[in-house]
Amino acid sequence: MGKKQTASMRCVLRNTWMKIGFVAASTLVAGLLACSGGGSSGPYIVEPVLEDANFPISIRSGPEGEIYFTELTSGNVRIMRPAADGTLELQQTPLATVPVPIGTGEGLSGLALDINFATNSYLYVYHTHPSPRRNRLIRLTIHNGRSESERVLLDNIPADEHDGGALIAAPDNTLYLATGDANSAALAQDMTSTAGKILRIVTDGSIPSDNPDPSSPIIASGIRNVFGMDFDARTDTIYFSDNGPDCDDEFNSLTFGSNYGWREEQPCGDSAEGFKQPLTRFNPSMGITAVHVYHGAEFPHLEGRILVADYNTGSIRILEASGTTAQIVGKIISGDYGPILGLSSD
Repeated sequence: MGKKQTASMRCVLRNTWMKIGFVAASTLVAGLLACSGGGSSGPYIVEPVLEDANFPISIRSGPEGEIYFTELTSGNVRIMRPAADGTLELQQTPLATVPVPIGTGEGLSGLALDINFATNSYLYVYHTHPSPRRNRLIRLTIHNGRSESERVLLDNIPADEHDGGALIAAPDNTLYLATGDANSAALAQDMTSTAGKILRIVTDGSIPSDNPDPSSPIIASGIRNVFGMDFDARTDTIYFSDNGPDCDDEFNSLTFGSNYGWREEQPCGDSAEGFKQPLTRFNPSMGITAVHVYHGAEFPHLEGRILVADYNTGSIRILEASGTTAQIVGKIISGDYGPILGLSSD
């Protein structure tokens, strides 16, 4: 039997417990609702659905109302399923457990469901393998509530604290993975290394023929440590964050072949020629952890806007992107739940 999660639903939305979900470092998995239903711009109600997860870091919604999330330090991929009474039940046995280092702050970070998940049950995860220490992207096949097979798609990605891990499955059957610089800014400019890059592969592990270099998964370079990335299918745009050391957290749009400038001795406010400039910068650094483009009927005022969560202030901000710029136009949550680590919506 699963563990049933109950919450006093002050605002009931029929058949949809969660419109925007987030995970926090306080081990809270929660759903964000609008009390007045469709058309509301607030106030928002946060309903806890699970309060004893083990450092949840990525969250995804499934095709049948189920919720998938990863636990950084345990290496577990977990699932919560809808119950008949509208609550969610945590499956006690993890879908999968991958090996992760102990005590390094690294582990299981990236998570994505295949765009045809309802028929092929493919789930993709990015994790740091402890021996030898390196990052891997693997594909799991889920059957009867467990992973029945594993296929390594990318291996030997450098690992050393700055591991990145933002992962998305695109409608063209490709995967986008943002890697960290492995604590070496020089690697972000080294085109022979997969560290500090955005990588793109087909879901079977092959390299797309329309990559800038058809023999390489690298499509962008000059990346420091990306945790947030999302695809806006309505504008065919990929947005991603990149965290600076103590200044210049960036919000970017992806252009194939671009160099985003992270390198040794990069100055704050860097606008050097030859590097792709961000849509906006945040100073001081706030530690962006998630980027999510919202499309849905429940929050019309958020339609097409980008939600950006951060670790340092525990906020979820609303961004509006236009052309080569982006600006903050509002805020949903302001530090009430500790650091925010992941975002999703159904």
